[in-house]
Amino acid sequence: MTAATVGLRRFLAERPPQPERCELCGVVVPEDHRHLVDTEQRALVCACGACALLMQQPGAAAGRFRAVPARYLTDPGHRLDERAWEALRIPVGVVF
Repeated sequence: MTAATVGLRRFLAERPPQPERCELCGVVVPEDHRHLVDTEQRALVCACGACALLMQQPGAAAGRFRAVPARYLTDPGHRLDERAWEALRIPVGVVF
């Protein structure tokens, strides 16, 4: 076995899953944690409860982060067909 082969074996080793962390302060967050929209990077970030509350305060981080609502409502009686979704022109990255 060569030194290169030995070095590559470390990438094959099973690693335990790492807990999710708040992307602002680094604390481990629970599975049902909050999310914020980073308006500068146009991305979602995981947030602990404290950071989510802090970023909701007026003027926090110069308005860079906005809280993603934890609650949403649906109307099961109103379904969108393929044509309606296409008309909305929502980028796939925004939807998922």
